[in-house]
Amino acid sequence: MPTGLSSTEKGKNHSDERHSFIDNLTDSQSEMSKTAEEISIGDSSAGWQGVYRPTTVTIKYERKKGFSKYKESLKHLLPVRIRTGPGTMMPVDQTGCIAFSLFSWITPLMWRAFRRGLTSSDMYQCSPIDGSRANGARFSSHWDEEVKIKGLHAASLSSVIWKFIKTRIIFACLAYVCCLGFGFLGPTIFLRNLLESIGSHFYEEKIKWVVGLFLTEFFRIYFLTLLWAINTRTALRASAGVMTLLYRKVMRLRVVACKSAGELINYFANDTQKVFSMVNQVPLVIGGPLVVIGSVIYIWCLIGPYALISVAVFIFTYSLQVGVSRLSLAFRKKAIKATDERVSLVADLLTYVKLIKLYAWEHPFSESVSDLRDQERNLLEKGHYLQVFSTSVSVLTPVLANIFTILAYTMTAHSLSAAEAFTIVMANYIASHGIKTLPMCIKDIVNGKVAIKRLQSILQLEEKENYSTLPSNPENAVYISKATLSWEQSVPSLSHKSCKPTKGELNLSVTDTEKVPHPDPEASVDTALVSSNFSTSLPALLDISFVMKRGSLIGVCGQVGSGKSSLIGALLGQMHLRHGQVSVRGSLAYVPQHPWILNSSIRENILFGLPFQSKRYYEAVYCCSLTEDIAALPGGDETEVGERGVTLSGGQKQRISLARALYSDAELYLLDDPLSCVDASVARHIFQHYIKGALRGKSVILVAHQLQYIQECDEVVLMHEGKIIEQGTDGELKNKDGEYAALIKSYIKREDELEDRKLATVVKGFSRSVEEFETRAKVQCHSRSTSTSINASASLSDIAETNLADVRLMTEEEIKQGDISFDTYRSYILAAGGYIVSFLVLIWFILQAACIAFSNWWLSYWLSQGSGNSSSNGVITENPEIEFYQMVYGLSVCVMITIGLILGYLFTKTTMKAASNLHDNVFIRIFRSPMHFFDTIPCGRILNIFTRDIDEVDSQLPVVMDAFLQRVMIIVFNLLLVAFVSPWFLVVLAVLLVGFGLLQRIFRVALRDLKRQENVTRSPIYSHISASADGLATICAYQKQEDFVEKFCQLVDTNSSPLYLYHSSIRWLGCRMDGLSVVMILIITVLVVIIEKEVGAAYAGLAIAVAMQLSGMFQYAVRLGCDLETRFTSVERIHSYIQELESEAPPILENNRPSPDWPTRGRISFRRVCMRYRPGLPLVLKELTFDISPQEKIGIVGRTGAGKSSIGAVLFRLTELTSGTIHIDGVDVSKLGLEDLRSRMSVIPQDPVLFHGTVRYNLDPFQRNTDKEMWEALEKTHMKEKVLLLDGGLDASVVEHGANFSVGERQLLCMARAFLRCTKVLLLDEATAAIDLETDHLIQQTIKEVFAESTVLIIAHRLSTVLNCDRVMVLQEGKIVEFEDPSVLSSNPQSIFTQMLSDRSTSKL
Repeated sequence: MPTGLSSTEKGKNHSDERHSFIDNLTDSQSEMSKTAEEISIGDSSAGWQGVYRPTTVTIKYERKKGFSKYKESLKHLLPVRIRTGPGTMMPVDQTGCIAFSLFSWITPLMWRAFRRGLTSSDMYQCSPIDGSRANGARFSSHWDEEVKIKGLHAASLSSVIWKFIKTRIIFACLAYVCCLGFGFLGPTIFLRNLLESIGSHFYEEKIKWVVGLFLTEFFRIYFLTLLWAINTRTALRASAGVMTLLYRKVMRLRVVACKSAGELINYFANDTQKVFSMVNQVPLVIGGPLVVIGSVIYIWCLIGPYALISVAVFIFTYSLQVGVSRLSLAFRKKAIKATDERVSLVADLLTYVKLIKLYAWEHPFSESVSDLRDQERNLLEKGHYLQVFSTSVSVLTPVLANIFTILAYTMTAHSLSAAEAFTIVMANYIASHGIKTLPMCIKDIVNGKVAIKRLQSILQLEEKENYSTLPSNPENAVYISKATLSWEQSVPSLSHKSCKPTKGELNLSVTDTEKVPHPDPEASVDTALVSSNFSTSLPALLDISFVMKRGSLIGVCGQVGSGKSSLIGALLGQMHLRHGQVSVRGSLAYVPQHPWILNSSIRENILFGLPFQSKRYYEAVYCCSLTEDIAALPGGDETEVGERGVTLSGGQKQRISLARALYSDAELYLLDDPLSCVDASVARHIFQHYIKGALRGKSVILVAHQLQYIQECDEVVLMHEGKIIEQGTDGELKNKDGEYAALIKSYIKREDELEDRKLATVVKGFSRSVEEFETRAKVQCHSRSTSTSINASASLSDIAETNLADVRLMTEEEIKQGDISFDTYRSYILAAGGYIVSFLVLIWFILQAACIAFSNWWLSYWLSQGSGNSSSNGVITENPEIEFYQMVYGLSVCVMITIGLILGYLFTKTTMKAASNLHDNVFIRIFRSPMHFFDTIPCGRILNIFTRDIDEVDSQLPVVMDAFLQRVMIIVFNLLLVAFVSPWFLVVLAVLLVGFGLLQRIFRVALRDLKRQENVTRSPIYSHISASADGLATICAYQKQEDFVEKFCQLVDTNSSPLYLYHSSIRWLGCRMDGLSVVMILIITVLVVIIEKEVGAAYAGLAIAVAMQLSGMFQYAVRLGCDLETRFTSVERIHSYIQELESEAPPILENNRPSPDWPTRGRISFRRVCMRYRPGLPLVLKELTFDISPQEKIGIVGRTGAGKSSIGAVLFRLTELTSGTIHIDGVDVSKLGLEDLRSRMSVIPQDPVLFHGTVRYNLDPFQRNTDKEMWEALEKTHMKEKVLLLDGGLDASVVEHGANFSVGERQLLCMARAFLRCTKVLLLDEATAAIDLETDHLIQQTIKEVFAESTVLIIAHRLSTVLNCDRVMVLQEGKIVEFEDPSVLSSNPQSIFTQMLSDRSTSKL
């Protein structure tokens, strides 16, 4: 169900919503008003509504004095209000004080859940005043004011949050004070007088005290529920506001990232949740001091200075818990850092999982994650032990206060009556209520403070000023004058310590102060975050002067790292302007070198939020040569492309990015090497129809390595080492006979050599004997017979062809229905150590509760003995056995403390063991899944497991379970005490338990389903954040920040609805449980009055005191039990992944391992190989049969989607064969373990992958090579000089995604990584696409030398790359249509390869 306000509602109820929107903001002297509201939504056929809805809504925060801003909120004081408006809106906005305080407005939803469960369609829309739009705008206003007053780096997020919540917190505190006041009056006044009246004959007086006790408990409950009604909404608003403020900040950061995607998601996943919990618990902190002071004053009046003993106990436990909280804070800070490291590494693994599988790095990376998890676990374990110890202390505090106070009082010969004793017991119990809440409150506040500091560090990042101005000459599109620019960034480098002797073990430590002093001049601008501590790199662009006339086409060329992409970054405003002037006119369209694709349909990626216009749209599709690709899809352009366009080839992603730019109809186009990823014919089509055709009259800057296109530009810019060394028309630069002329001559010479070689191969082919020619012709005809046509394939990439067989690629997350299965609980018990270990821990909970119950019973027994005579009356100090009673009473303290310490240690160990085992199991299971799992599951959903769900199991679940088990055991033993006093009480309890059970059944269904809905609606938020960070440069270039903020607000509001309903349902139950408990107190006190002669004053006091304790404990235990079940939904999600995920073949098969030196020769044989990516989908490879000789160099060519990359997929067993066999040196690869197979081969993928770390770490993550070998590999890839210039050399930092290197440099580093492996089989998948022609030529020579003894498979669009191969394989629609020596193929004018060469020839000079 959509959340927030639809466009129809906005237009229809604008006036009403405006008043509601403004007046309902009850916090701090302010209100929200919409100053502009205009929704622009494209044609419904564009499907945009389901992705990123464009908006021009602006929300302005305005201050308003007086009480008028509380107009709508004050309506909640009315007893009853009539609900109006649509039934899908949140009902709480139109409730009176009774329904608001007692949560009656949610009752229909609870019944609906009980009858048939809840689905997403049952969720109310998030209230506008609780939503992220309103509260985000308010937070932004407060934060801007704070920054204006104190400055950015002195601004305090804590102060802003306090301003945001202070009014509501004050009212919540007043409600809590009233709750504590009525809770104190009941036992101290009415209970004491009732106990003193036992034995008298004045029943009217007794009834008066009974009624008074009932009313005080009733009002205590009312104000308690009112407290939570205020708190929950306050916390929801604060959380939504902080998240929106943080996301808006990220959208304003436009320079190189220092935060990984995992760290960034952790801020939104965990830190904002900590803010919610902190705000929710803040008013409860005042309870501790207030009730302690009130209780001490009362006990002083009762027994004099001996009340100070209770004070001493409370001060000691209070101080102890403060000390524990500080120590816990220290551990928590360290644990958060460890969590960030772990999540960051897991996010990297998810992003680069394909490369990790190809290189068989699963095991060593798993060890790295395991090491980080062990560090995190050790810190969490210490913090949890302190937490459990603190909880035990809070449970024991009233018991210890009772024992020490009563012992001290009686040991000084003071007599104590039952009324006085149990009044002291209840007074201390009330005081302990504040102490009991302190551990959880302090924990939440401590965690909240840590989270606020972390969030504040992001908000305090410097935002780059827009240095770009308008050119003074209206004829200029770009004007740059003597500009020197640099990339500005700070990177927390991963310092890689020396490894342990075990291979593959990785040690990482984060050093926040280390900086990248020299990022590459051509660093990518597709970035996310910057650090508050900037390091200014060496200039990337030096003294640049550049003028571009409107409507001109400028070509930019130069070697890898010359500064071409930096020039684009300068125009986008991504860099730091040291001096000079940069002026840009008109709207921008940006096509990055590494295209950014939304996890949506092809149409939505092209429209990018604009209205659908058919002529403009189909023109963009045609100009980008996407017509046939789209026509071949079952869903056409509505087909989903997966996360990061995972189902697309590099060329298809680039063409979609180009189509997006063309459709935007901008004035200035920045095209960063868009033709590298497409074949020659497609490149020519794009240049002619797109750049020279559709963009005619537009201002275009084209960065390209293809010189045949550069010379057709109006002007040419040649760059070298960050400088423009030549600039002018193609003819002018050639006449100068400078660097550009030399570059063109070199290119022409190389092309002529290729033409001569092609001619020689043709002559060589015709000179063969007739017999050889006929034999070759037969083979060729046979291979062609497998194909029905030779038209170019119009499918998506090899992998995409299968994954996109269904229109909807991404699978919806399954929402479990019904109860949490026993199998889920069983999995947790087994992960904790098994049934025996869990039972032993449970025994200690029983012993602790038994000791507490024994101390209460012993006090009643002691008081009932009186002076020791047969009448059991008299003064207890005269009892001759008093020392024995005192000794037993005192020894119970020692036993309880001992049990508490042992219980805390055992419980912490078992729960942390369970959490770690679940983490390790789900991690292994996920990363052992086949590739199609990662293609169909969004990264955010998987990260949700390793962030929020693991945090639930780590931190929240143990706390709730500890509290639940303690309360349940105490309730059981208290019921036994009540039954011991009089079995008649059991009849009353049995009837009440039926009511408790009915409420629990209704509640647990709703709570469980709401928690599941909250879990599921959370994942899209993380996916959106990850996608936004990856595509930040593109988003900013197209000025779509507000659209993405709007989408973020929609996702947050969709999640806020079940989150608010979840917390409200908890309080709905608590209110009704407390009501039944008050009825129980009333019935028990009446029974005590009726049978007072049978039980006596001592046991009557015990029964009533225990009943009053049970009044709050019953509902709390039931609520904790249901809350525990909902927490187990995280275990359920983890367990479902462990149990249900499909697994790849084992990494190692001990009974079938190849020899250590396999493969020795590199012979590859395919026999009738067929492959489909998933059952039910069409075959991608069809009956492939061929042999590759040892050391042979094979070129693989074909149109997009022909099956080229699929050969690599089956060779490395990323996808298993449907039929057929593959042998390498006579060994069937399907019989080998995946690690044995993949580790013996190397691959250089099309998309260069660099990890967040150092150059050394990227070349050799597990330190298996020497420095000398690494330098040699860098020299072979012509990157040695580049790395030598970096500060630290091999230890120089590499930022997230390798963004401080150009795409070409990343590809060269990936090649160096492959050179270090130097295996007998190498696959190059478009490995030189982003490298200039000169460097490509040098690299090809290096590959020949380094892999002279290896079998090399080369997938390439540049046909010059494969002309030197021994044989060329031409693929079409998954079949081999030609496979011969290039000389043979080129000698046949009818061959497809010859046609491809012809296409190439028409594309060159």
